[in-house]
Amino acid sequence: MVSLVSALVAFLAGCTNAGSLETPDPESEVTIGFVIDRENQKSTGFQICTTGSEVELVEVEPIEIIGEAEFLGAYLLDQGEAPIGSADGFPPEGYAEYLKPIGEAVVSFTCGDHPPGEFAQVVVGVDWSGNGGGQLNGFRVRYLTEGSTRSLEISNFHVEMCGANGEYCDD
Repeated sequence: MVSLVSALVAFLAGCTNAGSLETPDPESEVTIGFVIDRENQKSTGFQICTTGSEVELVEVEPIEIIGEAEFLGAYLLDQGEAPIGSADGFPPEGYAEYLKPIGEAVVSFTCGDHPPGEFAQVVVGVDWSGNGGGQLNGFRVRYLTEGSTRSLEISNFHVEMCGANGEYCDD
């Protein structure tokens, strides 16, 4: 019995070293707004970090899509001068050399205080499919750490697109 308990404790202790993905500021509610035009898709993003060993990003998807919003995909940005607030184009103009496709991207950026210029950000692309606006409410990030697939839901990050008909346009 003692050896079984010892084995279980050793197993659980090993699990705590596995990397876990988090967002640096889970209490903040963030909404990014765009006026979408037919010529430009848009990009924005949210920061992430790991609490242990590095993790491999597997998939990023919106939790909820409302209206005529379209999710175009995601990349990892972990170098360059600064994270993207918002940008024209998807992939965003001027960042192509720094972007890593989800499925090939590894996050090794650990949570905690870092100097400016050190970050890891999931960059998402948005567009609209008609004249109405729409919203992407929250994002789910699936990742792989030490052979296990896990998921991080970021329910406090939203993207609003103001449609030509005035829908989803806050004054």
